[in-house]
Amino acid sequence: YSYQLLILVLFSFLFIRLVLYKEWNTLANFSFIFIIPLCYFIATFYAVSPQGAWDSFLRSTTYCAFFLLLIWSTKKEKINKLLPIIFQVTGIWIAIYMILVNFDLLHYPKSFIDERFSGFFQYPNTFGMTMVVFYLFSLIMLTKDNLNKYLYILYTSPLVLYFFCFIASYS
Repeated sequence: YSYQLLILVLFSFLFIRLVLYKEWNTLANFSFIFIIPLCYFIATFYAVSPQGAWDSFLRSTTYCAFFLLLIWSTKKEKINKLLPIIFQVTGIWIAIYMILVNFDLLHYPKSFIDERFSGFFQYPNTFGMTMVVFYLFSLIMLTKDNLNKYLYILYTSPLVLYFFCFIASYS
C-alpha cells in the first residue's frame, strides 16, 4: 500500500499541475485506461469479497497512474535522457539485491522457490525474464556510437551479474 500511496500522491500532484497550467491535453489521449479501474470499482458493490475487489481497484488505479506518469515524463527532454540510466540502475539494484539475499546479508521471504532465484517477483521465470531484459538492454545500449566512458562502464559492468542471476533462476 505504501508504494501505491506514493504513486497516487505523485499522480495527484501531476493532475493538479496539468489542470493549473492547462496542459491536460498532453495526457487526455491516454485517459481511456481508467476504464479498467472503473470496472473494478463497480465490481466492489457486487463482489463476493469486497476487500479483494477494492484491492484490485487500487492496484489497477496505481498501474494507470504510473503509466500516465511515465508518459508525461517522456515528454520532457531532460527526463527522457535520464530514463535509460534510471532503468539500468534499477536493474543493477534488483540483481545486487538478489545476490545479497543469496548470501544471507538481506532477508526477503520467498526469494527462492525450490532453490531458484525469484527475488521480490516471487516467480523464478519472471525474475529470469527480467534479468534477460536488463541484459539485452545493456547490450543494445552498448551499440550506441557516442557513449562516454562512464556510460560504457554503467552498461558493461552488470552484464555478468545479469547473466548469473538469469542462470540461477533456472528459467
